[in-house]
Amino acid sequence: MRRDAPNIMLSRRILPFIAVFLLMCGDKATDLDQTLICGIQGDPVSLDPAKTTEDISARIFCNLYDPLVRFKEGSTEIEPTLARTWEVTGNGKIWTFHLREGVTFHDGTPFDAEAVKVSFDRQINPESPYYSEDSPNVFKNSAFNMISEIRVVDRFTVQFLLKHPFAPMLRTLATFYGSSIVSPAALKEYGNSFGRHPVGAGPFKLKSWEQGKEVVLEKNKEYWGGAPKLKEVIYQVIPESSDMVNALLEGSIDVISEVSPTYLERLYFNPRITILKGNGILVFMLGFNCRKPPYTDERIRRAVAAALDRKRIVHSLLRGKGTPAYSPLPPGIFGHDETIRQISYDTQRAKVLLKEAGYPDGFKTKLFYFQPSPSRAGVFPLTIQSYLSKVGIDVDIVYFDSWDQYEAAIVRGEEALFGYGWLGDNGDPDSFLYFLFHSRARGSSGNLFNYRNARVDALLEEARQCMEESKRLRLYREVQEIVVRETPCVFLSYTGRMYAVRQRVQHFTVSPFRTERLENVFLLSSSDLKISGGDDDAYQASY
Repeated sequence: MRRDAPNIMLSRRILPFIAVFLLMCGDKATDLDQTLICGIQGDPVSLDPAKTTEDISARIFCNLYDPLVRFKEGSTEIEPTLARTWEVTGNGKIWTFHLREGVTFHDGTPFDAEAVKVSFDRQINPESPYYSEDSPNVFKNSAFNMISEIRVVDRFTVQFLLKHPFAPMLRTLATFYGSSIVSPAALKEYGNSFGRHPVGAGPFKLKSWEQGKEVVLEKNKEYWGGAPKLKEVIYQVIPESSDMVNALLEGSIDVISEVSPTYLERLYFNPRITILKGNGILVFMLGFNCRKPPYTDERIRRAVAAALDRKRIVHSLLRGKGTPAYSPLPPGIFGHDETIRQISYDTQRAKVLLKEAGYPDGFKTKLFYFQPSPSRAGVFPLTIQSYLSKVGIDVDIVYFDSWDQYEAAIVRGEEALFGYGWLGDNGDPDSFLYFLFHSRARGSSGNLFNYRNARVDALLEEARQCMEESKRLRLYREVQEIVVRETPCVFLSYTGRMYAVRQRVQHFTVSPFRTERLENVFLLSSSDLKISGGDDDAYQASY
């Protein structure tokens, strides 16, 4: 997945000369009147937060909308947003939210309780005029299936009536995916094309979208939280990672998200670039279609897992950006248990399992891989191919440069392996375990493995309804033990967050959820910058 970086050791003694040279070269970026330019590798799938969980889309639409509550900047702590206060009654089944008054959507229509009801009903209630089976209701059967009714109490009070208590309720409502409040007037006007014409109440609003080139946001001067400092945000499409890095170094863009380890050293020692790190809650996996032979056999899946040296793969390809994974929940998430571990690397054990499953000479298979830059083969799938060939599994790699086509091919249910990353969107174990492994979430909701286990379903349902942390912990432990044993996927890495920004970018905060809000970001002029080079000791320590 990532090209390995050369082993370059730079002494601090030569850094001043590098800094002087780069300063003499100048900065091609001019002051753009508080216009921030962010590089993205492809177009967003949709700017409708109820229709996609794709990363590029989320990075943009999190600045267009507000949910009722949200996570504090760079944190997993909840704070009020469109709701001022709330209370829980009815043994955890009635959630009442008191809304902020005086808020308007980008189209000038007022925000109120009816807008909240419309925003959720369109996803879960077939009676809603904005509900459609033709376009995906991503969260209907997973995040929001516990909601029985949304009731408007008065203009600025709304209640969520639940079928049962739901432990992650507040965290679920803090996510921008699905929980963002949208303009009912815009829904009525645009219908299923709302994702191309998004209207929220967030700090920025859509100015233009040129497919394949850029998405431009402009400041919402009427934002209830105060107008942003930036005038515009331009998300510029640059498919090739090398081109994006060059654009950042030249100063034609300001921000790169998810920096590849391949380019880390080039960026780290440039005195005009700052590397920002954040704790990631992402698990990268190699998935199986558990309903297609030969992957219907648990022994085959375990054989693939045993054939992969996850430690070496992660350390050689991610170069400090990730750590080897061994279970579904990343460290730092409630329920993570270091004693629960997937089968370890053992090629002889892999061959024995293949023989027991009736494939002593191995078999042929496909590996689907999403690669936004089609001109680059990608080291990760080639590495998987190499490891599996050692135990007799012949892998044909199929690359996709469109996420929609990639996901559709997996959902169709071919007998392929596939690369898959999952980012927990609310910091609760439910956002990993339920979405990835509950049978109700099969398909675009998260469970692309076609995995089904009645005991896992029952445990996950019970854990959702349990308000006692110690009991939830026991339930999630059993879920993980079953999943690790049955191996619907191979857990490869827990991946951290790494951004590169030009030093003129101030108050950019890395979010654990990949939803970086920009209302507090501003740009310094060149004369205000203090230029210094990176420290090679600090760089090496980062590994």
